[in-house]
Amino acid sequence: MAEVRPGVKRRLGWLDAAVLLGIAAFAVFIAFRVQSVLHYRWNWAPIPNFLFRWDAERGWVANLLVQGLLTTLRLSLWGMVLAGVFGAAIGLCRVSRMLFARLVGGAYVELMRNTPPLVLIFVGYFFVSSQIMPLLGIDGWLRDAAPGTLAAIEIAFGEPRLLKNFLSAVMVLARPIHGADVRFAI
Repeated sequence: MAEVRPGVKRRLGWLDAAVLLGIAAFAVFIAFRVQSVLHYRWNWAPIPNFLFRWDAERGWVANLLVQGLLTTLRLSLWGMVLAGVFGAAIGLCRVSRMLFARLVGGAYVELMRNTPPLVLIFVGYFFVSSQIMPLLGIDGWLRDAAPGTLAAIEIAFGEPRLLKNFLSAVMVLARPIHGADVRFAI
């Protein structure tokens, strides 16, 4: 391997030029194939309509793509916060002096590691949304909530009518898998 010295400019070698030429040729080939074979005319005009739309009552409002982006960001934020809290609790169980707490923490970590994530998501989402959410009484609480509370819920969690689904998804995403395995002695 050639030594790189500071202050010395590296010249473009024949192999570098060949690789760049190959990449350029491949890009031209792809552009040619898209233009000549697919006969597809890109129409980007409708895309802004999926970002924002005009509402007669509220003016410009977020449409499907922006709503999806905001929901993804909210889910990520709340999932990380809850996973941090839950992971810290499981980590403390793993290093506890009490045998029962260590066994519970270890069993949880091994269960999460040995179950495929998609299975955990399906079981967790359908169990949480159908069994635990009705026990929490979120629908009744939302019906009785003040308009200011509903506005705060909409900012933090999205549409209030979808709060049960959002909270179920956050609970499923917040399960720490690998971060809960703490291996040090106190």
